[in-house]
Amino acid sequence: MADTERPYEYKSVPPVHTVPLDEPSPVIADAPRDLYERKRRHILLHLWEWKWEIATWMLSTAAMISMIAVLAFFKDQPISTWTARFQLSTAVAALAQIAQSALMVSISSCIGQLKWPWLKSRRPDRPATTMAIDQFDWATRGPYGSLLLLLRMKRPHLVHLGALVTVIMLAFTTFAQQSVTTTLRKDVHDTTNAVIGRSLSFSPLLGETMFLPEVASEPRRVDAGLESAMNLGMISDLVTPSDVLATCSGDLCTWSHYQTLGLCSSAVELDAKDIITKTGNSSVRFSISKFVQGEPKMLAWAPVIKGAFRSMWMTTNINRTYNPTHEDRTPPVSWSWDVYMAYFSPCNDIDTQYTMPSQWKAYKGSLEFCIQTLDTVHNSSTQTTVVEEKRNLKWPKAGEGCIKQGNDTFCQNGFLGQKFSERFSGAFNGSAALQRNATNPYYPSVSEGIGHYYTGAFSSNFMYDCLGKNVTACKDDPKLGFAGFERRMSNLANALTNQLRTRDSTTAVTGTTFKVQQFFSVEFWWLTLPIALYICSSILLFCTIIVSGEGSIPLWKSSNIVLLHIMDRNNRLGYIHEVMQEAERDRVEFVDTGENWHLKRKVE
Repeated sequence: MADTERPYEYKSVPPVHTVPLDEPSPVIADAPRDLYERKRRHILLHLWEWKWEIATWMLSTAAMISMIAVLAFFKDQPISTWTARFQLSTAVAALAQIAQSALMVSISSCIGQLKWPWLKSRRPDRPATTMAIDQFDWATRGPYGSLLLLLRMKRPHLVHLGALVTVIMLAFTTFAQQSVTTTLRKDVHDTTNAVIGRSLSFSPLLGETMFLPEVASEPRRVDAGLESAMNLGMISDLVTPSDVLATCSGDLCTWSHYQTLGLCSSAVELDAKDIITKTGNSSVRFSISKFVQGEPKMLAWAPVIKGAFRSMWMTTNINRTYNPTHEDRTPPVSWSWDVYMAYFSPCNDIDTQYTMPSQWKAYKGSLEFCIQTLDTVHNSSTQTTVVEEKRNLKWPKAGEGCIKQGNDTFCQNGFLGQKFSERFSGAFNGSAALQRNATNPYYPSVSEGIGHYYTGAFSSNFMYDCLGKNVTACKDDPKLGFAGFERRMSNLANALTNQLRTRDSTTAVTGTTFKVQQFFSVEFWWLTLPIALYICSSILLFCTIIVSGEGSIPLWKSSNIVLLHIMDRNNRLGYIHEVMQEAERDRVEFVDTGENWHLKRKVE
């Protein structure tokens, strides 16, 4: 029977076979060549291939503009104007990070694309190594690979710009964030609520005077304010012009330099031979006749106990024999109150050196009227410093007298000056006898110190300033001796000046009140590096787009898929999207052949 003709005939499907990657792809080989004709690409189609890079560049541009706009808006603004829960610097850092990350997308694509024109530019006799391709691939991944590319690729190329920008881009956010800080600023708040006192006159006040009947027939008038100031200056360790408190209703108050009438001090070290005028076998005699005409009388003194030697002596230049009823009381034209002091150092041998003037110390301290120029600032506390002192003031007449200094007129009352002189003379006239042996000879059970005796109100204070609290112990302390005497005179002058500045007759000096606030401080020069990196990245992107616009250069960027096909001479790869379409049809298998690993393409 003849074979019957079948209406349908089935043929078997050809088996799947594999071809090595270096053999031509049948699919690609059959593609029409006019699709891959080398010609200049259409501009819109070309830009479409760079759409993601252009989009990220636009994002970085928007972030840069926003960052600069925010900084410009909040520049020199109080921090209270920023009401967000996060800091302004955080917002700047976030915008800078967005700009940095967006720029790195386009830079990576540009570096990947620029390897193709670089490979094409190689001379036939000096082809590139495959290691060069790997270097480009590493450079697209970050700063480390870009640094290696800069070090290994010597010939200048546009890709160097991309690699350099990638490395420096590490500092982008840091520099941007550093552009904004906070600072304290003072704004004028008021010009009437900052007040501090100064003195324009030295005159008695009715409410601050009292009479002391030192002698029944000769009562003496004393200014209670000056009396208390003198006591304060002698018992306080430190008195400064800052002790006069200012009135300040703001965060900060300042005053222009202002003048006040006060007392200034000075101290000099004398030769003890000029004060110790006579010595005996076991005694010395003191006198200031070399310095003062009509030497004032000294308070009577005699050692109280055996072994207590007269170790200190002090007096003033003022004669206390003054008759307040005398009609011709004529104060000096230039007031000055001097204190003379001599003491025997406990470091010396009292048995062999006591009667030797060269082993004694002698000082002179002075107080005088002066005009001080002060500078005051109140910032939670009052700080006043003396800028200038004008001394040796010559008053025009006795009794009441005034002098003009700049725009200010200063006056003094001669009668009050005379009364103060009398109190000064009484307070700074005295002696001290110090027991040098270990125990009191009359009271052996009583320890050392019970035999120290003083006359005068402040003689013990000066002894402590010069010798320390233990006046019979030898000490090597730079704060004692002349330094202590000078410091005490300065304290006394400051206390008296402060009292004049706080009396009822004080003249108020008005300053300026400031309100201190925190402001945003923006320094745009910190943005120099971020802006420079942005400009360089933009130049790199658009130059790469222009260079890759030539049809002779494939637009493959850094795709690894291209490397699977590029070894095929007949690949016919075009745009990157065509490469992706081809990759969708290709299959690969990673095979262990037993001798090596092999990536094979499977073609259906």
